[in-house]
Amino acid sequence: MLTEKQRDYLIDGPEGIDTEPKSQKERDYRANIRNRVKEALEDFDLLASQLELRDVGQIFYDPNTVADRSGPEAAQEDYSGDENRTPTPLDETPPTNQIPAVLTFLYLGTISQQKRAGEENPFANDPQFFESLVKQAIHASHTRRGELVDTNVDIEVEIETATGDIDTSELESLSHSELGLLYDNDEITTEQYFEALDFDEDEFDVGSGVLESLSSSNLEE
Repeated sequence: MLTEKQRDYLIDGPEGIDTEPKSQKERDYRANIRNRVKEALEDFDLLASQLELRDVGQIFYDPNTVADRSGPEAAQEDYSGDENRTPTPLDETPPTNQIPAVLTFLYLGTISQQKRAGEENPFANDPQFFESLVKQAIHASHTRRGELVDTNVDIEVEIETATGDIDTSELESLSHSELGLLYDNDEITTEQYFEALDFDEDEFDVGSGVLESLSSSNLEE
């Protein structure tokens, strides 16, 4: 969906494409990314309705790359011990691992407060709209497989805290979840995050995903 340079921009910002922040070049990159995503969303209509189901299945569970892959549980298993098969990037990151990110992007889009033609999004911050879309998707999927289903989806969202409501003057007094929320949104630095949690940053490999495991979505109070 994205070009290599567009990925560089999203990962490294303007520096990734050798330009200055808020420059015309950066604005052009953002516009091109938006257009490519819109085109990709239109392509998903074709993929969902026209791509052969066996091809759909092999995108997520390809028997040619992972031996005996048969379901979501198998996607999480370690196949490195199979000496008859050459390891592939799929082993490290099964496509099923990307599904939460896909759903996150789609959900962010549906609850966006962005105005269109001067009008407010009528579904902004309305989880029930996303719920209706999920129902449609499940129904359409089973219909394509020749199955009639009774679909029941119940999504309830209660926003407990927003970053703008958190007092950052005394980080040590905040909960793990609040600290994780601030860190995930770049409101505090890595050093501040570890100091508030009373962890020794030198004991952790930041690049190994430890910070992600400590984020608001995984920490328990």
